[in-house]
Amino acid sequence: MTMAWRRFFRRAWWDDERTRELESYLELETDENIARGMTPDDARAAARRKLGNTGRIREEIYAMNTVTLLDWIGQDIRYAARVLRRNPGFTIAAVLTLALGIGGVTVIYSALRNILLDPFPYAKSDRMVNVWVVDTETGRRWSGGAMGQDELLDFWQQQTVFETVVASATDNAMMRTGTGSDIVSLSEMTPNTFPFLGVPPLKGRVFTEDDAGPGAGPVVVLDHGAWIEKFGGREDILGQVVTVADVPRTIIGVMPPRFAWQAPHMWAPLTLRRGATPPDDRRWWYQAHLKPGVTLAEASERMTAVAQRRAALHPDEYPPHLRMEVLDLRYRVVGPFSRVLYTLLAAVVLLLLIACCNVSNMLLARATTREREMTLRAALGGGRLRIMAHLLTESGLLALCGAIGGCILAWAGIRAVATILPRQGVAFEVQLRLVPEALVASLALAVFTTMIVGIVPAWNASRQDLVNGMRESGKGSGASNKHGWLRHGLVVAEVATSLVLLLGAGMLIRNFASLVSADLGVNPKGLASVAPRFEKRDEPGPALRHQYYVDAVARARAVNGVTGAAQVSNWPYGGWQMTANRPGMRAPGGAELVVTQLCDEHYLGLVRLEPLRGRTLAAADVSSAARVAVISRSLAERYFGNEDPIGQYLDLPDLARAPAYLNDSRFSIIGVVNDVRNQGPGDVPLPGVYLPTTTTLFGNTARQILVRTTGDAAAVLPALERAIRTVDPNVPVRPGSTLENDLRRRFHAQPRFSLVILTVFAGVGLTLVAVGVYGVMAYAVSRRKQEFAIRMALGATRYDVVRTVLRSGTALLGIGIIAGLGMSNISTRLVITSVIGPSGPDVRLSGIVAVAVITAVGLAACLLPALRASRTNPMTALRQD
Repeated sequence: MTMAWRRFFRRAWWDDERTRELESYLELETDENIARGMTPDDARAAARRKLGNTGRIREEIYAMNTVTLLDWIGQDIRYAARVLRRNPGFTIAAVLTLALGIGGVTVIYSALRNILLDPFPYAKSDRMVNVWVVDTETGRRWSGGAMGQDELLDFWQQQTVFETVVASATDNAMMRTGTGSDIVSLSEMTPNTFPFLGVPPLKGRVFTEDDAGPGAGPVVVLDHGAWIEKFGGREDILGQVVTVADVPRTIIGVMPPRFAWQAPHMWAPLTLRRGATPPDDRRWWYQAHLKPGVTLAEASERMTAVAQRRAALHPDEYPPHLRMEVLDLRYRVVGPFSRVLYTLLAAVVLLLLIACCNVSNMLLARATTREREMTLRAALGGGRLRIMAHLLTESGLLALCGAIGGCILAWAGIRAVATILPRQGVAFEVQLRLVPEALVASLALAVFTTMIVGIVPAWNASRQDLVNGMRESGKGSGASNKHGWLRHGLVVAEVATSLVLLLGAGMLIRNFASLVSADLGVNPKGLASVAPRFEKRDEPGPALRHQYYVDAVARARAVNGVTGAAQVSNWPYGGWQMTANRPGMRAPGGAELVVTQLCDEHYLGLVRLEPLRGRTLAAADVSSAARVAVISRSLAERYFGNEDPIGQYLDLPDLARAPAYLNDSRFSIIGVVNDVRNQGPGDVPLPGVYLPTTTTLFGNTARQILVRTTGDAAAVLPALERAIRTVDPNVPVRPGSTLENDLRRRFHAQPRFSLVILTVFAGVGLTLVAVGVYGVMAYAVSRRKQEFAIRMALGATRYDVVRTVLRSGTALLGIGIIAGLGMSNISTRLVITSVIGPSGPDVRLSGIVAVAVITAVGLAACLLPALRASRTNPMTALRQD
């Protein structure tokens, strides 16, 4: 066997060797015949007659030293490579088309898998859940989804659906080292969290129950990024002591790069204890591993029973109507972005279908032009399987080249997607990388399509009548009609799917333009803020804390380039969502959510919200912590109708609970201002309420120092941060931001990501449609060349020929557009619900533009072959076969 395979791989050498032996034999035999008295010519002829057919002898010896099947495959591959090389236009177009489809599907599915299906490097991440209390009347998470310590311990001890329960909370703190101080985020979590996550440290160790016990020294574990950024990646970091939140802590470990639980700079152990009193009653996040076999719905039902028992004992801590929600942590983190990814996956599958249709069309058209070649092969003895194998080898080689190109595009595409991927709504642990199964699935579909289309002409060539085939091949439209209906159907499918992509891209373009230009109710230009955060939740007292913010506003106003400053609990969008009622009556339609902002007397003037009725907050209101409120116009209309709200009362019962703990949650209305888009530029605003910042000064409730500048707000931030730090160097100040940058990060990043991806898909799809329509029409014109010549010889004008060709192309475009509009009824609803939202742009205008674009591109693709047909010389065309 070894010798046989050696001869197989050296069969060319063996052929040369046998040729030399045969020639040597002929020469010896010729010499002997000459010695017998023959002439040289007769001697050589006699030697040849005695030896026999040398060519046949060589063939028999060659067949003995080869494997016929492998030899045929090698011949077919070499011939297919020569054919593809001789047709570079066809080859490049087909390979690029396949590569675009394969690469696009691979990139988007990889992003979907990395972001949504497998975002975490943690153990049992598929069973990792979040738990929170929900007010069923408003659909709102109670207390923002976090829990007090007594509440969390009760749920922890009474649950029966979780294997392991952990808790954590993250806050900013001042870190002091021997070289200076810096702001860090510190996550305190129960000691069982590291075993719960199942990720070993990169250096050192993680903390255990002993590190949270009585008398244990304070320790921290560093995030990998913080180790590099804050400590320069020092190898001797273990055992170093840093002071965080006024507590000296020993660094005992460093986590690997992808570990980012709660995304802090460092983690510290936490021991939960009952009986915490305000303002020490922090709020903690509850996470758990679901027991095997327990569904999310079942877990939610059982936890709701636990919550209802606790609510009966503590009615002031819960809404009247509640349920517990247990949600998969992956969907909790990703949120609405999951729908965006699924929509983009559907779009890229459409693109792959367009690519497969285009390649199929090119292969069918090319196969029809090679009918004579296939017929000739059959006439010369080529069997059906042999001809089919030859064409399938050619199709397979084309698919292989497309697969290689798709891999290259996928490798580059995943890096391009990583650069534009929004971080809002994406887990910190996510790492974009190619998913092998996505690449395999895309390759399989592309190869399957190419091979199936490649087998059709081979099957037909092997079954056709050879005489008629030789007569008809390459002539007229009769031969071309074999695959004409299929080619036309593929073009219709391309047009329809491309229209769907174009319509989606058009809607996203208009939606993004409306987001960017949306009127927020305030002018975002020139607004910037920094946020001081006190380390200790109960120090200093309310009076000193209020004075700190007053001094901070004064320092900020003195910064060069700042025209005004104020303190507020949040940006103009966002705020503290809570229920509101008129004392003694409910809001129309039941419980009403409002967005509450805590601000000083300067804020409303700074953002240019002038009073429509009454007045805005005054310095005396803020300094005395008066129970007064300024409300938005929509709230006044909804609660008071035609009544004058000035002097009326508004009840905010949520302020009677943590962290405010007000004895009286009623506020006297002193003014009405315009509405602000407090839910973001793309959503309908909720009614707004503005209260004095001194309403509550306990706890680390957010405060920002907001300024308006004369020029570029970003250029003022460094000086602003330095000015605020001079008020009290011991108070951490988080890095500032501008309102425009925050808008781009929070509200524009995801729409821009969807817009870029879908627009690229739509552009590629439109290009493929143009190529497909042009290819079909050019092929049809070439097949009807003699027909057009006869028409023109009988008096038809060039205009008549152009009109005939355009009529055929327009029919295909029309059918494709009608089919595409039918498909768009479903796709449009998907884009609106998953990406844009109910307040998106009017679909009709986007549909008109999409139809106009694809019609223009399709007609242009038809016009080129039509003009070429109109320039046909009748005499020249009629002389041709």
